Amino acid sequence: VESYGTVRYATPRCIIDPNPATRIDSDDIMEHPWFCHDTGDGGEQEQLMRGHKEEAWFNAEFEEDMPRAMTAFDILAFSPTSDLSGLFDAGPGAGRVFVGEPAAAVLARVEDAGKKRGHHVRREGKNRAVGPVYVEAVSGGVVAKVTVFGIADALSVVEVVKGHGTEAAAFWSDWLEPAVKPRRM
Repeated sequence: VESYGTVRYATPRCIIDPNPATRIDSDDIMEHPWFCHDTGDGGEQEQLMRGHKEEAWFNAEFEEDMPRAMTAFDILAFSPTSDLSGLFDAGPGAGRVFVGEPAAAVLARVEDAGKKRGHHVRREGKNRAVGPVYVEAVSGGVVAKVTVFGIADALSVVEVVKGHGTEAAAFWSDWLEPAVKPRRM
């Protein structure tokens, strides 16, 4: 009966009121007893409002890092606001390149490069055959993380997140970059 009376007397109009002085804002909605009736002490409410966990670049359990076949949406989502230049510029310390090879072939070359340099190499993910490859220094620390996203049978996007320090920079320029760059015929 209470909600019927609220709707009948047009109380919900305060949400869509064109006057900003009388319009209800998100803080008022969050403080309303109906919205908070099951959230306990407020910690649960904060968690709901925060969204998904903020994950580190090198966390293998982050679902978005798991390799899979790309869709057109994934290709556009690589770039904020659908600016396709983001397909080629992955941000500081990272890079993307298109290769005309299957993911498994690229990842095998990355593993070989890491092992030849004397680094510890491991694959993560549900499907370790195409999972992201982590190259770790013997002294500890991630030198690079390489993830390959398959677009078609013989076309992939390679994303490399470089570690910090001189060892990571040297490994990138001398070993890893030649392993992931497109092969010239």
